Amino acid sequence: MDETSYDTHHKDADRVYRIVMESAGEKISTSAGPTAQTLKNEFPEINSTTRLLKFPNVDKFLLKNSKKDIKFYETKGYYVDATFFTIFTYDFKYGDPETALNKPNTVVLSEKVANKLFGDINPVNKVIEIKIPYGTTKYTVGGVYKGDTYKSHISANLLLSMKNDDVGQWVDSQEGILSNNLFHTYIQLKKGSSVANVEKKLPDFVERHIGDRLREINFERQYILQPLQDIYLTSNMQWEISANGSMTYIYIFPGFIWELI
Repeated sequence: MDETSYDTHHKDADRVYRIVMESAGEKISTSAGPTAQTLKNEFPEINSTTRLLKFPNVDKFLLKNSKKDIKFYETKGYYVDATFFTIFTYDFKYGDPETALNKPNTVVLSEKVANKLFGDINPVNKVIEIKIPYGTTKYTVGGVYKGDTYKSHISANLLLSMKNDDVGQWVDSQEGILSNNLFHTYIQLKKGSSVANVEKKLPDFVERHIGDRLREINFERQYILQPLQDIYLTSNMQWEISANGSMTYIYIFPGFIWELI
């Protein structure tokens, strides 16, 4: 029951899909930075998009509350768009998920991390320093969510605004949908929209934008819509956010228990 509960709590989860790339029979869970907005501009069936960036070589973040002289390292930190909480449902203890990441240099913390930095108080609008290998940036806390309420394939300790003074300039510099495929791209379809119709139009989308370039480098690519609720138990692609579960084990485990009985 625990394993099959992942990502079932998100509002309108049945309309949310991750954009998966496939080339030479290999599937990759990420795509280029501009893919989300380009799809949104051209597909009227798409209601909203959001991205998650697991920045290369940034495996841990040094968090510092200078006023309390508290600092420590945390893992599982990801950069996300301001629209992240319009697609993914999180149980907030403090702050408003609809506006928590609207401003640049804002961060949303798990309750566990917030307690380590501030104790049991509301830290919204308080400033912390976050250091990565590329420098130190001041972030304002936009919200705190309860990290143990729901199960998700996105297991995060902190979610940082994609608009920031550390990697934000690099993010904004991305052009085209061919290269730098580092972003987990999610779309939410409008109510009543047909996922099959969207999928039918994806080959033409690829051809119009990068078809000539793909032929120049003798490369193939197609995009696939992966249902959100399929990710945790059925997905084991390159560049997954973290290790997922396995539907195979779900099938095997009851038989193993029966043998023990």
